[in-house]
Amino acid sequence: MTSAEALVEFEQELGVKANEGDEEAKLNLELLEDLDPSLRVELGEVLTGESEVSPFDPSEESVEESTEDATVLTDGDAQWGFEYHETDEYGQGYEAEDEAVEEAATVVNAAFVSLNEPQIYTAAAVGRSVWGTQWFKFAGIKLTETKVWGKYSSNKGKITKITDYGCQVVKNIVPGKNVTVSKQSKVFTSSTATFKCKVRIERGAIKGMNWSTREGYHTLKANAGGKVTFNGWT
Repeated sequence: MTSAEALVEFEQELGVKANEGDEEAKLNLELLEDLDPSLRVELGEVLTGESEVSPFDPSEESVEESTEDATVLTDGDAQWGFEYHETDEYGQGYEAEDEAVEEAATVVNAAFVSLNEPQIYTAAAVGRSVWGTQWFKFAGIKLTETKVWGKYSSNKGKITKITDYGCQVVKNIVPGKNVTVSKQSKVFTSSTATFKCKVRIERGAIKGMNWSTREGYHTLKANAGGKVTFNGWT
C-alpha cells in the first residue's frame, strides 16, 4: 500500500463511519478535507510508516504542555498525548491492625457508660485503582490510542499487593495497520506499583518494502497513595 492509497482508503473509511452517525469520524473527515496538499502527503506517509514521525517516539523538538491529569507534546502537526486517572479508594474498612492509624476514643453507650475507656480502631488495606492512556494525533486527527489500568492494595502507607491489571486498544483508525496490546509485567515495591503492556504495530506492505513491525511498552506507575507518577513509553 502506497501512502496515496492509504490516504484514499483512510478517507473512505472515515466517510463510511460518518454516514453511520459517528460524530468523531465526521469531525475527522472535515479536518482531512481541509488539509492542504502538502499535509495530505505527509499524513499519507504517517499512515504507512514512511514518515519519521512515530506514535512511539515523541520528537525531541516537541513542546510540552501539561495540565492536572494530562501531558501533550506537540511538534508541528504531530501530537502525543498522555492522560491518566486516579480513582477513589475502592475498598476500605477496619480489619487488620494498623499501628500507624489506630485511634483512641471515648465510647458512650446508652445502656452502659464507660468514660475514658479507649476503643482501638484498626484499618484494613485500601484498594487503589488507576489508569493511563496514550494517544497520537496528526493534523488534529487521533489515529491511535492505548490504555493500561491497574488495581492494587496499600496498608500503613505501603503497597502490599497488585490485585489486577490489563491493557486495551482504545482506538486505531489507520488503514493497513494492526495494533495489538498484551500484558507484559506487573511488579511492586513498598512505594511503587508498575504496570507494563507491550504495544505492537504491524503495517501492511508498502510497494518496494517488506511488512514492517514496531513495538513499544506502555508503562504506568503509581504510588502507595494512589497517585500516578508515570504514564509513558519505556
